[in-house]
Amino acid sequence: QEQTLHRLACAAVIDAVLDRPPTVPMELDLSSVAEVNVWGAFVTLKRQGHLRGCCGHLGKTMPAVEAVRTAAARTAVEDMRLPRVSAGELEFLDLDVTLLFGLQPIEAEGESRAAAIVPGRHGVRMQRGQASSLFLPQVAREHHWDVHTLLRELCAKAGLPTNAWQEPDARLWTFEGLEIPAPLAASVSLADVPSAASFFSAQQIQSVAEHCH
Repeated sequence: QEQTLHRLACAAVIDAVLDRPPTVPMELDLSSVAEVNVWGAFVTLKRQGHLRGCCGHLGKTMPAVEAVRTAAARTAVEDMRLPRVSAGELEFLDLDVTLLFGLQPIEAEGESRAAAIVPGRHGVRMQRGQASSLFLPQVAREHHWDVHTLLRELCAKAGLPTNAWQEPDARLWTFEGLEIPAPLAASVSLADVPSAASFFSAQQIQSVAEHCH
């Protein structure tokens, strides 16, 4: 089931990058995951360890196939923090699918909220007014953050003061995730994808230039 969902995510990324309708590879049998529901799903793309895109959703139970396919397509072309992925990059990307479960509100207040979070095991979501942010469980592991660093970075990501997590009007939740990582090219064929030598379009070059600036 994990391999099937990972391959589905890879296929969805390729379809989005090539601006074509979503497809399912002929050899991919979705019957094993057809009845699987998840509470949320995120897809993360990285190139040589550097973030290349991460999008998803949480908070509503939905079929895993729909959740993963939607998250993958958004990650490839809709992450507003980064230029959209180009076809020439696909062979160099690693793709992680994270299926979310176990959402729990943190009922404690102030500084005692930190005791409810285990970095590396828990992902954390925070909302204060219109500002919100989220870190998947693996983020704290990858950056070797302790709980207070995690909470400060969570606030910064939301554009809030780094101690906002202690405020009475801030709401926090923990959740857990099943991570399915693998290189994109190891899961699906890239035979019909233009090679890395293909030229960027003028619009893509401008997008990259604006991002670098």
